[in-house]
Order: sequence, then C-alpha cells, then structure tokens
Amino acid sequence: MSLRLYVAVTMLTLVWCGSAVLGGSPSANTLDTVKVDSVKSLIRVEVSAAQAVEKLKRALRSWDVAGTVDPGQSLDLVVTDHERDKLVAAGILFDTVIADIDKAKSGVRASYHSFPGLEADLATMASNYPAITELTSLGLSWEGRHIGCLELSATPAGDEGEVGVGYMGLHPAREGPSLEVADDIADRLT
Repeated sequence: MSLRLYVAVTMLTLVWCGSAVLGGSPSANTLDTVKVDSVKSLIRVEVSAAQAVEKLKRALRSWDVAGTVDPGQSLDLVVTDHERDKLVAAGILFDTVIADIDKAKSGVRASYHSFPGLEADLATMASNYPAITELTSLGLSWEGRHIGCLELSATPAGDEGEVGVGYMGLHPAREGPSLEVADDIADRLT
C-alpha cells in the first residue's frame, strides 16, 4: 500500500483584537497606568501559601498568567517594569524566567522560515525530487491567495486511490512553529 502525503502552507492575515501572544492588555478595572513601550518580563512567583496569593492580589490589580509549572505551587506571570517594581516593593519574591519577552520572541522568530523562504524551500524540494513531488495549489484562500501544496507520492501526478495524509502549516500567520513542522516532515521524506 502506498501513501500520498500533502504538505500545505498558507498565509492568513488575521486582525487580532485584544492581547498579543504572551503579552496582555490591562483589564478595564486596572487603575495603574502602563506605558506602551514598557518592557514585559516573564516571572515565576511561588504561590503555595494562601498568604502569598493574597499578597500578590494586593500588589497587582490584574494578572497576565502565562502558565504554571507546578499547579498550586507557582505561577508564571507576564509583568511590565512597573508591575515588577510593585512586586519588589511589596516584598514578593520571584524568579525572572525571561527578562525581555519581545526581545526573546524576535530572536526565536528570526530562526523560523519567512513565507517567501518557505515557498523557495518547497520549490527546491520539488525541483530536486521531481519523481516523487509535485508543487501545486489546493485553491485560493478567502483573501484570494494560492494555498501552496507540496505533494509527495510514488506517483504525484496521478491519482491511484492512495490514502492521503495532509500536514498544514502557517495558519494562522503567527504560528511559525506549525510551518517548521510541515517543512521538516517534507524535508525528511524527500
């Protein structure tokens, strides 16, 4: 039995209202003024004792919780410089996990393919392995852009009723890791 594999990528432009990835906007009931250009950090706060949670509630009116390592033991919070200062003033101990989130994100994103870079990579795979690949379009996105597809099969130009498996990447547009996974699968199979 043969297998037909489809690796498709599309770039969707989405209007995102509200918080940015890992970042957050202050809630409506926050009385603190937050500078737009302030640095955001990821910190880990121990919250195993009820007093720690109460102390944290008094220090910050709203929390941007990024996650938890040990539920009931610690919280990972995204805080501005102003909020860090308030935690220090309140005597709340924390560890800094990421000092500047925006700087860290830009460094990670720089290691990902750009959309044109991915298109070139898939075109190279198709030209290097024409016997098992075909670069096609699955159709148009709602914005009228072609949805590129690299088909990998023993007979990519023909349909022999093979079972198909599809790997989609880069949807929505800010999901860089999904693009890398689809590209890596295609690269390993060619």
